[in-house]
Amino acid sequence: MNVAAGEKLLRDLEWVWSQPHFVLRAWDPEALDSAFFEHHRADFLKLKSQCQKDLAPLMGFLARTPRTYKLGLYAQALFEFVLRNLPGVRVLLVDEPCRVLSPQGVWTTEGALDFLIHDQKVDRFLHIEFAVKVMLRKPASGREEVSSDWIGPEGRDRLDLKLGKLHKRQLPLIRHPYFLELLRTRYQLEASQIESVTVLRGLGFVEPEGAWHSTVIDPSQIVGEWWLVDQWGAVDRGEWKWIPKREWLSEVSGPELAHFENLSHESPRLGIIQRVEPPVQRAILVHTGWPVPQVESLI
Repeated sequence: MNVAAGEKLLRDLEWVWSQPHFVLRAWDPEALDSAFFEHHRADFLKLKSQCQKDLAPLMGFLARTPRTYKLGLYAQALFEFVLRNLPGVRVLLVDEPCRVLSPQGVWTTEGALDFLIHDQKVDRFLHIEFAVKVMLRKPASGREEVSSDWIGPEGRDRLDLKLGKLHKRQLPLIRHPYFLELLRTRYQLEASQIESVTVLRGLGFVEPEGAWHSTVIDPSQIVGEWWLVDQWGAVDRGEWKWIPKREWLSEVSGPELAHFENLSHESPRLGIIQRVEPPVQRAILVHTGWPVPQVESLI
């Protein structure tokens, strides 16, 4: 791995661990409190310093983790790597399927638990549901901003639906009979001893010329504007480059950007683009009919 790629990987590691919770607490009251990250901060910095000297353990971990070409799974793998290498944290379960025996005698799954950890510094057991979302604001006139105003770049995802799934389906998994039995037999734990929390990371894009402020997501997580692809003609195309999806999490630096595709051709790809010259500026191109869902996936 070249130096620039290694630096980008370390920035992604920092981004996953240190970014503020994507959604403000009023909309996600089960968000993991910042104190958890603060009291492990010194150990995280030691781990990052070790990775700066030798990336092999991190690279090896990612190579052994399936499907990290998917942005969310790549971010989750980085988060898991940190958890597994913090001296004050014991990882008990990762991506554990909830197994159910049907009346026909067939085992099926009803979702999966992302993480179960023991924060040994404070003797605290945490069930963590982790997610990364890219969300674009489509505000409605005449009312206050709400979570349903934030929509995925393909039009098939909405923040209110994601939060509903987290709180109604994923967080309660720890109280499913399968996990109740597993906790008792393997760890001598009861569900009442475990806190179920969310860790959300994300990139927010606001409407063209919209205010970089939000009452739903953390305003510091707004990174650019969204543009319909047919608005591209008003932009100097030679000043922008297309960013591969795997590189979306943290900003791309100048040396890395030089290797990416220039968007000077007639039909730019959908996805995140970045300005070539400083200051850093990002935007996301979406299909002309957005937010109506399109059939093809965003590259």
